[in-house]
Amino acid sequence: MLTGELDLADRERLLELLRPAEAAEDVVIDVREVPYMDSTALGCLVRLKRKQLERGNGSVRLTNVEPTVERLLRLTGLDQLFEITND
Repeated sequence: MLTGELDLADRERLLELLRPAEAAEDVVIDVREVPYMDSTALGCLVRLKRKQLERGNGSVRLTNVEPTVERLLRLTGLDQLFEITND
């Protein structure tokens, strides 16, 4: 589960947290405790998805997405790249 506001200051920590998921086929990331993320954090998630696509398969599902984060995903069109669920 990711927590806190995710921005440029968190880039290295976020990349390190997501690195093990790069080898997974299906990734589920709970973001219920992420009230905000900027383009840097979105870039880290896109990087994860790109690694999957390079292997030829995989999915990234974001669960428990806060409304502000969901709006950002929709505005950027990334809601088409990631599966978004609110469990």
